[in-house]
Amino acid sequence: MAALKWTARDTARTMAIQTVLGAAEMLARTDEHPALLRDRVCSPGGTTICAQHALERGRFHSVVMDAVEAPGAVPKNSPAGSALSVKVPTWTHYHRKVSR
Repeated sequence: MAALKWTARDTARTMAIQTVLGAAEMLARTDEHPALLRDRVCSPGGTTICAQHALERGRFHSVVMDAVEAPGAVPKNSPAGSALSVKVPTWTHYHRKVSR
């Protein structure tokens, strides 16, 4: 992604990995809602908020929610459903827990 614009592919890969690791570490160290953490790292007109806007425009949040809920939509008697050994909580369950 970053390689398309301004840096070498290996640097872009490192940047992507560090971004995800940094976000995961922030989430793991606090009980704060992810939206609050996001607000803390976004400067008005900065690169992070611009990237966030692109994700929102592309409905990234909805895509992730759908991906989390998708395993629960598979019938248990189907080959894919019987292969699911872990019950994945739905987004609604997670959101209620975080919102309290």
